[in-house]
Amino acid sequence: MATSRLVSAFPHGGSAWLILTTLAALVAPVALTLYAWRITSNNVASHNQAAFNALALESETELRHRLDSYENALLGANAYFLGSDFVSSREWQTYVRTLNIQQNFPGIDALGYIELVRDSGLDEYTQRVRKDGQSGFTVHGDTRVPPDPGKPPYYIVTYFEPVAVNRLAPGFNLAAEPDRRAAAELARDTGEPTVTRKVTLTRDGQHTAGFWLLHPMYWPGFPLGSVEDRRQALRGWIFAPFVARNFLHALTPSQGDRKSVV
Repeated sequence: MATSRLVSAFPHGGSAWLILTTLAALVAPVALTLYAWRITSNNVASHNQAAFNALALESETELRHRLDSYENALLGANAYFLGSDFVSSREWQTYVRTLNIQQNFPGIDALGYIELVRDSGLDEYTQRVRKDGQSGFTVHGDTRVPPDPGKPPYYIVTYFEPVAVNRLAPGFNLAAEPDRRAAAELARDTGEPTVTRKVTLTRDGQHTAGFWLLHPMYWPGFPLGSVEDRRQALRGWIFAPFVARNFLHALTPSQGDRKSVV
């Protein structure tokens, strides 16, 4: 029998039970410790998962609020144009400076106005902008020298403040750049704010990833009931560029918290 063989392996029968009892006394605390560690780890993981979910929800909510505030900034600039017969470059500079966008709209580093220039109006448009105070204004579709304005129609960055953010922005014909053009035309056709795909921004002479938010602007008094109506009524766009790495900066007070869910 198995019992007799076990006992025969230990000439003194009491020794086997003594060894088993000793092993049990050693193993039991270790097992209890592992069990307690497992329960504690599960509790910590559950707590961290709940905290992570709460942080994700908080971030999503604040992101929506931030995007809404950006849209309101563009809508306000749109209204500023519609309330005036003509907005000069100096007036635009004053308007953007008054908004204090870096403080009140974190993530936006500039506000700009894009004017639609149809096929035959480029020379007249360029002269008007130069007389308005931008004496060196030149339309360009890329960074080649001499600048190439591209083909009509033109979607030209006319005002951009603060201009120190990117001195190459004024005069840029975004119709020559597919991703920006696609977003601008989608905004034009829908009448809704539209975000570009990831684009390359120039900041301090360096290239960085970012995107543009564009809001269409139409001439007052024109019908806007159809896509063709909106195309005919289009005046231009208000836009805001964002540097990708700054977009989510300081989104929530808890953003820097680290949570482990493993």
